[in-house]
Amino acid sequence: YWRPLRPLQKDYRSLGMIARVGDQGLLNQDDRPNPGKTPTHAWRADQYVIDQHTISVPAQAPPMVYQVQVALYDPKTLAHLQQSGITGWQGEQVILARIHVERPAPVDPSTYHSVGDPVFGGTIGLRGYTLSSAQVHPGDKLDFSLTWRAERPIATDYTIFAHLIDAKQNQVAGSDSMPRDGNFPTSTWLVGEDVVDPHPLIVPANLAPGAYHLAFGVYDAKTGQRLEATAQGWAGPRSQIDLDEVPITVEPSQ
Repeated sequence: YWRPLRPLQKDYRSLGMIARVGDQGLLNQDDRPNPGKTPTHAWRADQYVIDQHTISVPAQAPPMVYQVQVALYDPKTLAHLQQSGITGWQGEQVILARIHVERPAPVDPSTYHSVGDPVFGGTIGLRGYTLSSAQVHPGDKLDFSLTWRAERPIATDYTIFAHLIDAKQNQVAGSDSMPRDGNFPTSTWLVGEDVVDPHPLIVPANLAPGAYHLAFGVYDAKTGQRLEATAQGWAGPRSQIDLDEVPITVEPSQ
Protein backbone atom coordinates (compact mmCIF):
# COMPACT_ATOMS: atom_id res chain seq x y z
CA TYR A 1 0.00 0.00 0.00
CA TRP A 2 1.49 3.34 -1.08
CA ARG A 3 0.33 6.88 -0.25
CA PRO A 4 2.05 10.05 -1.51
CA LEU A 5 2.68 12.76 1.05
CA ARG A 6 2.67 15.35 -1.75
CA PRO A 7 1.94 15.32 -5.50
CA LEU A 8 4.50 13.41 -7.57
CA GLN A 9 5.88 15.00 -10.72
CA LYS A 10 7.24 11.80 -12.28
CA ASP A 11 5.86 8.42 -13.20
CA TYR A 12 7.77 5.88 -11.19
CA ARG A 13 7.81 2.12 -11.60
CA SER A 14 7.51 -0.26 -8.66
CA LEU A 15 9.60 -3.31 -7.91
CA GLY A 16 8.61 -6.28 -5.79
CA MET A 17 11.69 -8.38 -5.03
CA ILE A 18 12.89 -11.51 -3.29
CA ALA A 19 16.54 -11.21 -2.24
CA ARG A 20 19.17 -12.92 -0.11
CA VAL A 21 19.52 -11.51 3.39
CA GLY A 22 23.33 -11.41 3.44
CA ASP A 23 24.60 -9.91 0.20
CA GLN A 24 21.13 -8.71 -0.95
CA GLY A 25 21.53 -10.60 -4.25
CA LEU A 26 18.25 -10.76 -6.15
CA LEU A 27 16.49 -14.09 -6.48
CA ASN A 28 13.57 -12.77 -8.55
CA GLN A 29 11.57 -9.60 -9.07
CA ASP A 30 8.31 -8.23 -10.49
CA ASP A 31 8.52 -4.84 -12.24
CA ARG A 32 5.31 -2.80 -12.68
CA PRO A 33 5.12 0.35 -14.87
CA ASN A 34 2.03 1.82 -13.19
CA PRO A 35 1.84 0.84 -9.51
CA GLY A 36 -1.75 0.14 -8.57
CA LYS A 37 -2.64 0.48 -12.29
CA THR A 38 -2.32 4.26 -11.93
CA PRO A 39 0.57 6.47 -13.09
CA THR A 40 2.26 7.86 -10.00
CA HIS A 41 1.81 11.48 -11.14
CA ALA A 42 -1.94 10.88 -10.74
CA TRP A 43 -1.74 9.51 -7.19
CA ARG A 44 -3.79 11.49 -4.66
CA ALA A 45 -2.39 12.37 -1.25
CA ASP A 46 -5.67 11.43 0.47
CA GLN A 47 -5.80 7.89 -0.93
CA TYR A 48 -3.82 4.67 -0.61
CA VAL A 49 -2.73 2.84 -3.74
CA ILE A 50 -2.92 -0.95 -3.73
CA ASP A 51 0.12 -2.22 -5.64
CA GLN A 52 -0.04 -5.97 -6.21
CA HIS A 53 2.98 -8.07 -7.18
CA THR A 54 3.38 -11.76 -7.94
CA ILE A 55 6.92 -13.05 -7.47
CA SER A 56 7.73 -16.68 -8.04
CA VAL A 57 10.48 -18.52 -6.20
CA PRO A 58 12.73 -20.21 -8.80
CA ALA A 59 12.73 -24.00 -8.62
CA GLN A 60 16.52 -24.02 -8.25
CA ALA A 61 16.53 -21.56 -5.33
CA PRO A 62 18.79 -22.87 -2.54
CA PRO A 63 16.79 -23.73 0.60
CA MET A 64 17.37 -20.88 3.06
CA VAL A 65 15.82 -17.62 4.21
CA TYR A 66 15.13 -14.69 1.87
CA GLN A 67 13.62 -11.25 2.28
CA VAL A 68 10.70 -9.64 0.44
CA GLN A 69 11.35 -6.00 -0.42
CA VAL A 70 9.79 -3.25 -2.52
CA ALA A 71 11.00 -0.06 -4.18
CA LEU A 72 9.97 2.77 -6.47
CA TYR A 73 12.36 3.90 -9.18
CA ASP A 74 12.67 6.38 -12.04
CA PRO A 75 12.66 4.38 -15.31
CA LYS A 76 14.70 7.10 -17.08
CA THR A 77 17.61 7.15 -14.60
CA LEU A 78 16.98 3.80 -12.83
CA ALA A 79 17.54 5.67 -9.54
CA HIS A 80 15.48 4.38 -6.61
CA LEU A 81 13.53 6.75 -4.42
CA GLN A 82 15.39 7.12 -1.14
CA GLN A 83 13.72 6.77 2.24
CA SER A 84 14.01 9.89 4.37
CA GLY A 85 16.80 9.62 6.93
CA ILE A 86 18.19 6.32 5.60
CA THR A 87 21.29 6.43 3.42
CA GLY A 88 22.85 3.87 1.11
CA TRP A 89 21.35 0.64 -0.12
CA GLN A 90 19.13 0.27 2.95
CA GLY A 91 17.22 3.41 2.02
CA GLU A 92 16.59 2.41 -1.59
CA GLN A 93 14.03 -0.28 -0.77
CA VAL A 94 11.74 -1.31 2.06
CA ILE A 95 12.13 -4.79 3.55
CA LEU A 96 8.67 -6.15 4.29
CA ALA A 97 9.19 -9.71 5.50
CA ARG A 98 11.35 -12.80 5.44
CA ILE A 99 10.36 -16.06 3.80
CA HIS A 100 11.87 -19.48 4.34
CA VAL A 101 12.41 -21.77 1.36
CA GLU A 102 12.41 -25.22 2.93
CA ARG A 103 14.45 -28.19 1.81
CA PRO A 104 12.02 -30.72 0.30
CA ALA A 105 13.72 -33.66 2.04
CA PRO A 106 16.60 -34.28 4.47
CA VAL A 107 20.07 -34.49 3.00
CA ASP A 108 20.90 -38.08 2.02
CA PRO A 109 23.35 -39.37 4.69
CA SER A 110 25.26 -41.25 2.00
CA THR A 111 26.39 -37.91 0.56
CA TYR A 112 28.44 -36.88 3.61
CA HIS A 113 30.85 -38.33 6.18
CA SER A 114 29.67 -38.54 9.78
CA VAL A 115 31.85 -37.63 12.77
CA GLY A 116 29.58 -39.06 15.45
CA ASP A 117 26.67 -36.58 15.51
CA PRO A 118 28.16 -33.96 17.86
CA VAL A 119 25.98 -31.09 19.09
CA PHE A 120 27.36 -27.57 19.59
CA GLY A 121 26.00 -25.65 22.55
CA GLY A 122 23.13 -28.09 22.88
CA THR A 123 21.45 -26.50 19.85
CA ILE A 124 23.38 -27.06 16.59
CA GLY A 125 23.91 -30.63 15.50
CA LEU A 126 26.53 -31.62 12.95
CA ARG A 127 25.31 -34.26 10.53
CA GLY A 128 28.58 -34.59 8.65
CA TYR A 129 30.96 -33.08 6.12
CA THR A 130 32.05 -33.40 2.50
CA LEU A 131 35.54 -32.83 1.12
CA SER A 132 36.49 -32.47 -2.52
CA SER A 133 39.96 -33.99 -2.16
CA ALA A 134 42.56 -34.85 0.45
CA GLN A 135 45.41 -34.08 -1.98
CA VAL A 136 45.95 -30.48 -3.07
CA HIS A 137 48.64 -28.21 -4.43
CA PRO A 138 49.56 -24.67 -3.33
CA GLY A 139 47.03 -22.23 -4.79
CA ASP A 140 44.27 -24.84 -5.10
CA LYS A 141 40.74 -24.39 -3.81
CA LEU A 142 39.68 -27.00 -1.26
CA ASP A 143 35.91 -27.48 -1.31
CA PHE A 144 34.70 -28.30 2.20
CA SER A 145 31.05 -28.37 3.30
CA LEU A 146 29.33 -28.97 6.61
CA THR A 147 25.79 -30.27 7.03
CA TRP A 148 24.05 -28.92 10.13
CA ARG A 149 20.69 -29.43 11.83
CA ALA A 150 19.06 -27.21 14.44
CA GLU A 151 18.13 -29.38 17.43
CA ARG A 152 16.04 -26.57 18.94
CA PRO A 153 15.31 -22.89 18.14
CA ILE A 154 18.48 -20.77 17.93
CA ALA A 155 18.36 -17.18 19.19
CA THR A 156 21.88 -16.13 18.14
CA ASP A 157 23.43 -15.68 14.72
CA TYR A 158 26.57 -17.77 15.04
CA THR A 159 29.68 -17.81 12.86
CA ILE A 160 31.16 -21.04 11.52
CA PHE A 161 34.90 -21.43 11.16
CA ALA A 162 36.76 -23.97 9.04
CA HIS A 163 40.56 -23.85 9.26
CA LEU A 164 43.45 -25.70 7.68
CA ILE A 165 45.95 -26.57 10.45
CA ASP A 166 49.61 -27.56 10.24
CA ALA A 167 51.53 -30.06 12.39
CA LYS A 168 52.30 -27.35 14.97
CA GLN A 169 48.58 -26.47 15.29
CA ASN A 170 49.01 -23.19 13.40
CA GLN A 171 46.23 -22.01 11.12
CA VAL A 172 47.49 -21.70 7.54
CA ALA A 173 44.17 -21.08 5.77
CA GLY A 174 40.62 -20.48 6.88
CA SER A 175 37.04 -19.54 6.25
CA ASP A 176 34.96 -17.74 8.91
CA SER A 177 31.41 -16.74 8.03
CA MET A 178 27.81 -17.13 8.99
CA PRO A 179 26.24 -20.11 7.18
CA ARG A 180 26.04 -19.96 3.40
CA ASP A 181 28.36 -16.96 3.27
CA GLY A 182 26.14 -14.91 5.59
CA ASN A 183 22.91 -15.60 3.70
CA PHE A 184 21.41 -18.17 6.10
CA PRO A 185 21.79 -16.89 9.71
CA THR A 186 21.43 -19.60 12.36
CA SER A 187 18.59 -17.68 14.04
CA THR A 188 16.45 -18.36 10.95
CA TRP A 189 16.98 -22.14 10.88
CA LEU A 190 13.96 -24.38 11.32
CA VAL A 191 14.24 -27.12 13.93
CA GLY A 192 15.02 -30.42 12.24
CA GLU A 193 15.97 -28.90 8.88
CA ASP A 194 19.29 -29.88 7.29
CA VAL A 195 21.52 -26.97 6.28
CA VAL A 196 24.37 -27.54 3.80
CA ASP A 197 27.02 -24.92 4.51
CA PRO A 198 29.96 -24.62 2.06
CA HIS A 199 33.29 -23.30 3.35
CA PRO A 200 35.78 -23.33 0.47
CA LEU A 201 39.39 -22.73 1.47
CA ILE A 202 42.19 -21.42 -0.72
CA VAL A 203 45.50 -23.20 -0.12
CA PRO A 204 48.19 -20.47 0.13
CA ALA A 205 50.40 -20.32 -2.93
CA ASN A 206 53.53 -20.41 -0.75
CA LEU A 207 52.41 -23.22 1.57
CA ALA A 208 55.09 -25.83 2.17
CA PRO A 209 54.32 -29.40 1.08
CA GLY A 210 53.35 -31.72 3.90
CA ALA A 211 50.50 -33.06 6.02
CA TYR A 212 47.76 -30.80 7.36
CA HIS A 213 44.25 -31.29 8.71
CA LEU A 214 40.93 -29.47 8.91
CA ALA A 215 39.38 -28.10 12.09
CA PHE A 216 36.01 -26.42 12.47
CA GLY A 217 33.58 -25.10 15.03
CA VAL A 218 30.98 -22.49 15.97
CA TYR A 219 31.32 -19.17 17.79
CA ASP A 220 29.52 -15.95 18.61
CA ALA A 221 31.24 -13.21 16.59
CA LYS A 222 30.12 -10.52 19.06
CA THR A 223 31.86 -12.14 22.03
CA GLY A 224 34.35 -14.50 20.39
CA GLN A 225 32.99 -17.28 22.62
CA ARG A 226 33.01 -20.71 21.02
CA LEU A 227 30.20 -23.21 21.47
CA GLU A 228 31.40 -26.45 23.00
CA ALA A 229 30.59 -29.65 21.14
CA THR A 230 29.59 -32.87 22.89
CA ALA A 231 28.93 -36.35 21.54
CA GLN A 232 28.47 -39.87 22.84
CA GLY A 233 31.78 -41.59 23.45
CA TRP A 234 33.79 -38.38 23.83
CA ALA A 235 35.82 -37.91 27.01
CA GLY A 236 34.57 -34.33 27.32
CA PRO A 237 33.39 -31.25 25.40
CA ARG A 238 35.49 -29.77 22.61
CA SER A 239 35.79 -26.19 21.41
CA GLN A 240 36.51 -27.42 17.88
CA ILE A 241 36.47 -30.64 15.91
CA ASP A 242 39.79 -31.71 14.41
CA LEU A 243 39.63 -34.06 11.44
CA ASP A 244 42.97 -35.66 12.27
CA GLU A 245 41.82 -38.94 10.75
CA VAL A 246 41.55 -37.23 7.34
CA PRO A 247 44.99 -35.71 6.65
CA ILE A 248 45.18 -33.11 3.90
CA THR A 249 48.31 -33.64 1.87
CA VAL A 250 49.78 -30.58 0.21
CA GLU A 251 51.89 -31.79 -2.67
CA PRO A 252 54.70 -29.81 -4.34
CA SER A 253 53.67 -27.27 -6.95
CA GLN A 254 53.39 -28.68 -10.43
